Amino acid sequence: MRIIFDRSAFHGPRYQRVRESGIEALCRGNMVTVLHTGVFLTETLALYGHPGRREELRDQMEFLKNICNGGIFRDSVDIWEDELIRDYSISTPCLLSDDEEHLIWRRAMQGIQQPSWADWHKTAGDRSVHSKKKTAQREIYSSIRKGLAEKIKRECRGIPLRSYTYEQHRMESVDAMGRAVIDSQFGLTPATSALIQDRWSYHKERYPYFSSFVEGLTYAGYYAGIEQNVSLDDNSQADFELLTFLNHADVVVSSDTRFFRYAFDAIWRPLGKHLVLPEELRGFLAVNTPPDSLD
Repeated sequence: MRIIFDRSAFHGPRYQRVRESGIEALCRGNMVTVLHTGVFLTETLALYGHPGRREELRDQMEFLKNICNGGIFRDSVDIWEDELIRDYSISTPCLLSDDEEHLIWRRAMQGIQQPSWADWHKTAGDRSVHSKKKTAQREIYSSIRKGLAEKIKRECRGIPLRSYTYEQHRMESVDAMGRAVIDSQFGLTPATSALIQDRWSYHKERYPYFSSFVEGLTYAGYYAGIEQNVSLDDNSQADFELLTFLNHADVVVSSDTRFFRYAFDAIWRPLGKHLVLPEELRGFLAVNTPPDSLD
């Protein structure tokens, strides 16, 4: 059983619920496998920017390192480029190499012990550039999502919005959505973009991470159209991007009760994946691991 975490599972007392679940002992015995996403680790390390929370950060990072027996995922865009542009398809590696992972842990665990982490300050510019790129990306995807929401409203005029199902919307919209992302994301020539769009469109199953992201974006458009009185939070893209890593995991632990849960229920629950609250984790592990393994 492979498990990933959403940052919401570590907020406040929820972190203690995760610690008390027995997951650390299970990982030591290789009875479950825990993997971390780069976004999750980056959001955790952001605590370093708050001096009063550095002891909390050190405690959490030590725990995260101890339970990480499955590896760290590569950046989503790097995976998409290998899947699509280089056409590695389902052979695309989704995890960092052992050397890359060890370097991340070594730098992070040494850095957070320092009163002034030199690498943290040195990479402030990189984080700013990365943040601006993510913001630009979000603006592109937000525009696409807005267009989908308006399309739903037009097509449902005169009939209840709730009668328009996500499955119907997915069938009608996911192809155009994927083509739009390919056209805007990779800086390709028109001819190359068209070639890759067709290749993806005809064989979506060969590009699972990119296809899952596109489906998440498609669901975000549907949600924005159907839930007209509910604003989509700024973290929605990070939510459905994190969920794409369920291609290589079975369980996500999260306390998010808004868009994250709705997207999971629509896309991943039908595939047999599990979303578990921190306070449910011990019971879930007890049922799904060998007897007495939590003792």
